[in-house]
Amino acid sequence: MRYTAETVEHPTRLVDADGRTWILVAGSDPAAYRPHAKSADKPTPHLELHKRGGLRYVAAPERQDVHFLDTRFTRILNRVPGLLIPTVLAAVAETQNRVGQSLIAGNPGSDASIALLITAHSTGQTIHASGAYDQEIMPVIADVLTRWVTGPGKYVEVADNLAQALAPALARAGGWRNCIPGHHFLVLDENVFQILAWLRFHTTEGP
Repeated sequence: MRYTAETVEHPTRLVDADGRTWILVAGSDPAAYRPHAKSADKPTPHLELHKRGGLRYVAAPERQDVHFLDTRFTRILNRVPGLLIPTVLAAVAETQNRVGQSLIAGNPGSDASIALLITAHSTGQTIHASGAYDQEIMPVIADVLTRWVTGPGKYVEVADNLAQALAPALARAGGWRNCIPGHHFLVLDENVFQILAWLRFHTTEGP
C-alpha cells in the first residue's frame, strides 16, 4: 500500500523520501508538520509534504511479521539458545549496513532508537564481522527489518517493535543471559547497558 494524503488522517509521524522524520504540530488546522529536532522551523502543510512524493506514515508492524520473527527466534532457541541475541544484533547491523540512518528514521530521538544505534555500531558490527551467529536466520531477520524501513506507504520503527517482538523469546529462554554464548560474553558485557537500554521497555532484567 502506498501512502496518499487520505491513507491515514493526520498521522502523528511521517518519514519522507530522504529519511527525515516529520512530527505533526498539535492543533494545526490544516494539518502541518515540523522536522524532527527543528521545532523552531516554520511548519510545513501536510499536503505540501505529500506533493514532494515518497512520504510514509509511521505504523505498527503487521501481525504476520511479528509472528514470522517469533518463529525464527524460536528456531534459534531450539538449535543453540546462546545465538539468539548475537543473531538479532548481527541482523540489526546488517540492516544498518543496507539502509544507514534510515534504521531509526521513524523516531530518531527516542532513547530506544539511540540505544539501538549505539548497539548496532558497536556490538552488532563486531558480531556481524565475526560470523558467530545463526547464518541461516540472520539474513532473514535483516530482510524483514529492511522492508520495515524501506517499504512503500508506511515506515515501521525498528527499535521498539523489534524489542517487543524479541521479548517473548527472551522470556521463554529464561532471560537474556541464556541467549548469549560464552565466547561472546565479553564483547556483549562491554555494551550490556546499551543492549538493556534498548530492551528496557520490554524486559525487567538488570545487568
